[in-house]
Amino acid sequence: MFKRLRGWFQADEQPATTPVVPESTTVPTAARTGGQGLLRRRMVLDARRRTVAYAISLRPLHHALDSINQAMRDDEILLHELAGQQEGAGPLKRPIWLELDWHSLGPSLLAQLPAGHPYTIVAHGIPALPGEQLLAQLAPLLGVVPVGLVVDKTSLNYPGLLRRMKLLALPVDTPDIAQFSRILARCRTLAPEADIWCVGLTSHEASEACLSLGANYVSGQLFTEELHQPIQLPLHFLRLNEALQLARRAAPFDDIADAIRVDPMLSVRLLRYVNSAGMGLSRQVTQLDQALILLGHTRIYRWLSLLLFASATPRPLDDTVLEAALTRGRLMELAGAVRLDAKDGEALFLIGLFSLLHFLLGAPREQLLQELHLPEAVHDTLAGQPTVYAPYLLLGEASELGQDPDPALLTQCGLNEYSFNRMQFEALSWALITLAS
Repeated sequence: MFKRLRGWFQADEQPATTPVVPESTTVPTAARTGGQGLLRRRMVLDARRRTVAYAISLRPLHHALDSINQAMRDDEILLHELAGQQEGAGPLKRPIWLELDWHSLGPSLLAQLPAGHPYTIVAHGIPALPGEQLLAQLAPLLGVVPVGLVVDKTSLNYPGLLRRMKLLALPVDTPDIAQFSRILARCRTLAPEADIWCVGLTSHEASEACLSLGANYVSGQLFTEELHQPIQLPLHFLRLNEALQLARRAAPFDDIADAIRVDPMLSVRLLRYVNSAGMGLSRQVTQLDQALILLGHTRIYRWLSLLLFASATPRPLDDTVLEAALTRGRLMELAGAVRLDAKDGEALFLIGLFSLLHFLLGAPREQLLQELHLPEAVHDTLAGQPTVYAPYLLLGEASELGQDPDPALLTQCGLNEYSFNRMQFEALSWALITLAS
């Protein structure tokens, strides 16, 4: 049990020269990614299996930034999205546990929290300051909201800080009663005022073991979320989707043109795309029908797919989502070229692209799959079915989470660590160039 924690408690308590950041315990796989928007919500249950809070964090997205700036920007997006949810869909009925990086904590954080709701801050990552300075920085927070942390090798080197914590999040692997009993006792000693929250549970046996030994709260994949109701999709999506379906069926160009002309901005964007430097045309194209003929059905479909990410009312995070989607799609396309055909590469690109669309629209993925009428293999992969494309989606997700892909998964795709690293760089470069053009 607790493969990572076992080593942490056996190690010397002196500060480590290379702190270890814990792996995420709730990473969604291709089969589990749901339609919850950019925010990941996990139910927190007490010993009586009642939902007592919601743990809110940002779903991992790819960024071309260094780790500290990325973490702080992610937290800004998290707070922005949370404020929008509280104002739009209505506030959650239970307390919120916000998972934020240490670098984001400080006096200014209080002003960013949506008012009128009980919060607990759960810090993760590498603390930004030495122990005493960190406590001084957190003092304004500690007096207003409960503060907790994720237990890892780094946080164990801050005994003074641990004594002030109200919540300790313990990542759990598989149940081993003897190990967990020792770990829990150590946490109680270091943080006598803190409740213990076991996260990442994958079985009811593990949940029972944690609670029987004194944990206060549990959460994990075995506890299902409430069903997400379909939402009213935006008008620009519905218009684009109509043209998208015509292109997928290789309908006459006149019919596609009529669907695009319904939204004047679509015509403008398409002509701008056709006349861009990337197309390399010798003369300017001014007629929509002519532009469609030059592109052909396959490129029209890809172009319209990209436009699904261009919201009629742009938000600060739209470019981030599009960058992540382009990078993921291109990476999957490059990886598939080793063993699969060119037509499979197009399917892989679309899977990567559409796999992040529900983040942007805040709609259940199942609802979008029903609307988009994707090719069967693309649909099945996005629905979590075991298709020939599924391993490539898992590779794309592993890349964005900074994880080393399973060697067996690389072998299955005909790749090795070196070739996959090179493809990651090529995919990111391609996405940045595409966005800049």
